[in-house]
Amino acid sequence: PMTSPKTKKVLITGAGTGIGLSCVEKFMEEGWYVYAHYNQTSQKLLKLKTKSKTSALTLLQSDFSNQKTVPAFINHVKTLSLNALVNNAGIHDSSYEAKDRIASIQHILLINTIVPALLAETVLEILKKKQGGAIVNVSSIGVKYGSHLKSIFYSVSKSGLEGITKTLAREGARHKVLVNCVRPGVTDTEFHVKLGRNMEQRKQLI
Repeated sequence: PMTSPKTKKVLITGAGTGIGLSCVEKFMEEGWYVYAHYNQTSQKLLKLKTKSKTSALTLLQSDFSNQKTVPAFINHVKTLSLNALVNNAGIHDSSYEAKDRIASIQHILLINTIVPALLAETVLEILKKKQGGAIVNVSSIGVKYGSHLKSIFYSVSKSGLEGITKTLAREGARHKVLVNCVRPGVTDTEFHVKLGRNMEQRKQLI
């Protein structure tokens, strides 16, 4: 990308919808160059790319549940001169009804915990060399209150992400790299639409 040496660069995962897409818009407003990761094609993200008057947005596709293609994505991230990472990509736990429950649980952990951990440690090495930067892992209020009985591995996966945050925060501190975690509560995104929750159900959750 053609950017000024002073332009800060961020990688945002799960940037196609919801919180991730809002982060893309905010970072661009603030003058950052954004690498926006997505899994499935997002019309909103493509529209944002088209609308952007500058070339300050690069779209990166990767399926975090595909163990064969993830290493190539990680290797590509190593080549990016990043200043920050927003680890936002996530999936709900629908393993309770799955025919192969263990495979379904592994799918959740890959997307919510394992790949974010690999990305965070990769970006941490980039930021350590720069002696500064930030990593934000997006967890869930479910870690504090637990999930539903039929989706227990969602909070399990996010708890793992918080454990990673503490480890990398300790390592990053001496290099002026901040590693933090946020726990969003019920947020008005497509996440709840996919789960079939109407507005009344969302109000009950709140």
